[in-house]
Amino acid sequence: MTRLDQALGHVREPLQPLQPRDVIQARRGFVEPIGTAEAIGTVIDTLTPEICVALSQRGLGARWVDLHCHRVDDTVQIVRVGLAAPVNDVGHLARLLHERIETIEPGFGIEAMRLFVTCAERLNAGRQVASLLTTTGSSSQDADLACLVDRLRNRVGPDKVVWLEPRAAHWPEHAQRIRRVEERPTGARGEEAGIFLAHERPPRPVRLFSPPTPVSVTSLLPDGAPMQFVWQGRPRRIRAADGPERLHGDWWGEDGKLGAVRDYWVAEDELGERFWLFRRGDGVHDWSGDRAWFLHGLF
Repeated sequence: MTRLDQALGHVREPLQPLQPRDVIQARRGFVEPIGTAEAIGTVIDTLTPEICVALSQRGLGARWVDLHCHRVDDTVQIVRVGLAAPVNDVGHLARLLHERIETIEPGFGIEAMRLFVTCAERLNAGRQVASLLTTTGSSSQDADLACLVDRLRNRVGPDKVVWLEPRAAHWPEHAQRIRRVEERPTGARGEEAGIFLAHERPPRPVRLFSPPTPVSVTSLLPDGAPMQFVWQGRPRRIRAADGPERLHGDWWGEDGKLGAVRDYWVAEDELGERFWLFRRGDGVHDWSGDRAWFLHGLF
C-alpha cells in the first residue's frame, strides 16, 4: 500500500539520483535552514575551494557550474554559471556565484547546498585565467579577458556578450563579423584563398556608418579630391583632403563586387572636423562604379 501511495503522489518518496563517480561536487547540509544572503555567501566560499582543488588535481577547468539549493519544501533551486574558458581559480568562481545570490529564492529556508561541475575541459599547460580587473601593475601584452567576459555574461546574459572577429574583406563594413563567445574562431574566406590583408593601412575612423550615407559632393575633376559636400542639410567646405586610398572589391566574394572600386579621402572642413568620404568608382571608367559619393565615417 505504501508503494501505491508513493506512485500516486499521496506519500513523499525522496529520490536519490545516481551520480557518476568522476563528477566533481561538494555538499553541505545544515542543522537549521538558512536564508540570508550572507549565509549563502559563506557556504559558497566553503564549497568553491573544494571543487577547485579537485579540478586542479585532474588538470581541468570548469566551463559550467551548477549550485543546487535544496529547500525545506522539497524543491531545488538551481543557479548555473557559465565560463568563457576553463577555470579553476577559487576567487573567480566564487565571485561569479556571489553575483547570482540575489536570484536565489530561499523560501522557508535552505537545508542543503551542493555545487556541481557540470562541464569541465582540460587546461593548457602553464596557463590560467587572469583578470585585468584584479591584477595591478601587470605588463602582460596578452592579458586574458575571459574573467571580464564571464562577469559580463553573468550580469547581462550569455546571449548579449559577443566578439568582433576580423574577416578578410576589403570593404570596411564587411571586415568584421559578430561571433558568440562560445563559438570557435573561424578562418576568413580570403585567408583560405591565400589572401593576406594584414598590411599597414592609413588610420580608420572611430565611428563607421553602416551602410555608408549618400552625400552630394563637389570635386575639382571627375577623379579629383572633394572640395565641398552637403551633409545633414549643411554645406561643408573642405580645406584639406588626403587621398585617394583605393580599395577594390573582393574577387573571392559572391555579391558582385568583382571589379568594383572605391576611392577614399580623409577630408577636413573649415571647423576642423574630419570625415571619411569615398567615391564609388575610379572617376574614369564606368565599369568601376557610378561615381556616387558617400560618407562612411567620422574621425
